[in-house]
Amino acid sequence: MSKLISPITEADILALSKSIVIELALSQSLVIELATIKAIIDKESSGSWVQKDGKPIIRFESHIFSSLTNHLYDKKYPNISSKIYNPSLNLASSEEEYSRLKIAKNLNETAALKSASYGSFQIMGFNYYLVGFKTVQDFYRAMFSPKEQLKAFGKILIKKLIDSKIDKLRVEW
Repeated sequence: MSKLISPITEADILALSKSIVIELALSQSLVIELATIKAIIDKESSGSWVQKDGKPIIRFESHIFSSLTNHLYDKKYPNISSKIYNPSLNLASSEEEYSRLKIAKNLNETAALKSASYGSFQIMGFNYYLVGFKTVQDFYRAMFSPKEQLKAFGKILIKKLIDSKIDKLRVEW
């Protein structure tokens, strides 16, 4: 029995846009239009939040897994662990990418979950702490919810924009 996924609505996206603007009101530097968020979703995940089975859209990145595991599995599992980025390893569908993620999880679960990008915004697992999760496992479970994907996207935007403001201030000092 598949889990019922509550669909993301334009109202959810608008609420996120407003919350980002409020959080960055002092800097007055961010206004996100609905069309912009939709364009990002279309680019990153072909407009999908989740697969037909309710799992989040993913892309497993073998070069990230290789790096996180100190190249331990490169020789024995070349389709899972690759020292350099190799686009030919990317499978045709997110459903197929789960087969690579499963193998990687059996080798090193934490590194595997950090090595995939998730959901409509394709947020990398290694960013779990930037979006407020204590573990990558908590982040992974949250990505099964389109609303949690949207919240994570908002947090990434806020973090990146605040960092860019700080970097700009450092240059100006």
